[in-house]
Amino acid sequence: MSVIINGDTGITTPAETVQGALTTTGNTILGDASTDTLNVGNGGLVKDASGNVGIGTASPVSKIHAYGTGQIGTIESSGDYSASGAGFIRYKDSTGNRGYVGFGGTSNLMTISNTLTLGVINFETAGTEQARITAAGLLQFNSGYGSVATAYGCRAWVNFNGTGTVAIRASGNVSSITDNGTADYTVNFTTAMVDANYSVSGACGTSVAGGESVRIQSAPTTASVRVVTSYYATGFDALYTTVSIFR
Repeated sequence: MSVIINGDTGITTPAETVQGALTTTGNTILGDASTDTLNVGNGGLVKDASGNVGIGTASPVSKIHAYGTGQIGTIESSGDYSASGAGFIRYKDSTGNRGYVGFGGTSNLMTISNTLTLGVINFETAGTEQARITAAGLLQFNSGYGSVATAYGCRAWVNFNGTGTVAIRASGNVSSITDNGTADYTVNFTTAMVDANYSVSGACGTSVAGGESVRIQSAPTTASVRVVTSYYATGFDALYTTVSIFR
């Protein structure tokens, strides 16, 4: 059976049921007021009187509320979260716990958590924040501090053989080692540091039983740092020398 509704024909009282395929052409308007409701498939697709649309739920709580029984659970995709224009997707698990994935907006919001913080990327597990990237671009995480704190990264490192011809075994952000003479080396960075106020950590060793050390020879620069290896204050070329730069 087909029903053709051309503007002159209406189904009013009593309520009628249309079965089979319903095909419309042109502009199709169901309801003439914003508070009119629509229920398709007995709750499969719902538009309620508030304007919320539900997929798989007859009681949508957001503009688009999709419900599933799998691992995704409930997805509620809402509009503007604040005046900044940031949007977000809110999800809910089978126990009713909500979380958020936010994005966009003038504050570059990106959040994966059960709370929203503008301008911050934050990650939570079981409702506890474990890591974040702040609006200033700092990486913060819980790595034994007991709470989320800024993690200061190793910006360069090198492991080299200082005996004979200097040979780099492995490195990160180190382009080369300049041999300035016995026990005296300049570690050259591939990418320069933002400033020279970094921390230098070093160690050296060979077959000597102990007393080896690495010290800074001259003022560090953004491009390199000069270090000296010694054994009880006497310079010597160490078989194993490591230098790490933190900032």
